[in-house]
Amino acid sequence: MRSTPRPRGPPGRSFQAYLAGTTHPRRVMTLADVAGAAVLVASGRASGLTGTRST
Repeated sequence: MRSTPRPRGPPGRSFQAYLAGTTHPRRVMTLADVAGAAVLVASGRASGLTGTRST
């Protein structure tokens, strides 16, 4: 008897909800959010930022 394949991923939660739960702001970042952070880090306004990576 063949069993029905079980869905992958976290049980009972959507994938986006799972991803959101793994981030500090509890939401999935949009492409605009990522682009805005990249522009900030590349600009002169980032002169006060310290550290080796932006996460």
